[in-house]
Amino acid sequence: MKTRRASLHVIGLMVFHLIAGFAAAAELGFATMEDGDRVEITHSSKGCFHNWTRYYEVSRQDGVSVFREYAIAWDKARPPTIVEKKIMGELTLTKTEISGLDGLLRFYRGKKEVFSSTESSLLVEYFEGSKRVGGENLHDGSMG
Repeated sequence: MKTRRASLHVIGLMVFHLIAGFAAAAELGFATMEDGDRVEITHSSKGCFHNWTRYYEVSRQDGVSVFREYAIAWDKARPPTIVEKKIMGELTLTKTEISGLDGLLRFYRGKKEVFSSTESSLLVEYFEGSKRVGGENLHDGSMG
């Protein structure tokens, strides 16, 4: 009986750590960034009269979060590779703006009650230094 109880305890601990790992992954966002972290965002939108993709990055260094928009040229070979990555603009973010970006992620993660012919998607990749630590592919068809 003691062996079974110990086994259940070990399984319980494993499940707890698994759930805690998923919870930590779900908490990735802009407000939790530390120095050296980076979030890369690929934003695509397709509708009846448009089809575009934009590339953004938020990085944190010395306690300052910076938002950048990039123009990227691709070589369409398989696999596609970046030929040129040029900064289009840069902005130092306030705490309110960081909170707004996290709100945008919450919106994209949330359930929608309406739909549209326009589909918007975010590919969000989280980096600690050069190591990719997480990613999300988020969609919205609500024209929110």
